[in-house]
Amino acid sequence: MPGGASTSASWELTVPPGASVKAYSVEVSGSYQVGGHRERRSSERPIVVPPAPPTATSWLSDLPRTSAVGKAYKDQQLIPKYTPGSGLSYEYKPITMRGVTYAKGVGTISGSSLIYYLGGRCSKLTAIVGVDDNAFSYGLPTPSLPIRIVVDGKTVFDQRVAQGSPVVIDEDLSTAKAVELEAELEMISNLSVDWANARVVCS
Repeated sequence: MPGGASTSASWELTVPPGASVKAYSVEVSGSYQVGGHRERRSSERPIVVPPAPPTATSWLSDLPRTSAVGKAYKDQQLIPKYTPGSGLSYEYKPITMRGVTYAKGVGTISGSSLIYYLGGRCSKLTAIVGVDDNAFSYGLPTPSLPIRIVVDGKTVFDQRVAQGSPVVIDEDLSTAKAVELEAELEMISNLSVDWANARVVCS
């Protein structure tokens, strides 16, 4: 644009009824004119069609995720196990922290990010988050890592949690569209992280 001027445009995408819940790639294109010369540019943008939001109080492990980085296990945890002579293997175990076993929850790992679409229908998130009692620490001291909760792009919880010291979560969601549960990757990869009794209060 002459003189370094800039312009912007907005657009709205209508999702057709019956569209599958997944990420789509949408091509966005536009044209502009400088003097007598017309230019056209286009690029692809990801568009995620979210699942239907919960309409009642629900366990997170029973809800679909909008997106996920790292594995997530429903009501259990996948624990690494090292056996001399056999190497590393994995086994499913109940979610356990500080000697307490939880029947409901989401088991995941360090370096994970789990996003749930709430659609403004939920008022609260409750959970107990920490490092699983059976987490494999590769001989390092008591494993710990930063845990974050992000609501509509804003961090509302940011705290380091250590094995044997789980933290109780009670966060106001107000009219949140989405909530993201993050477990940061630090020294130990695949560190077993539990979101026990994770539940959203919705109506």
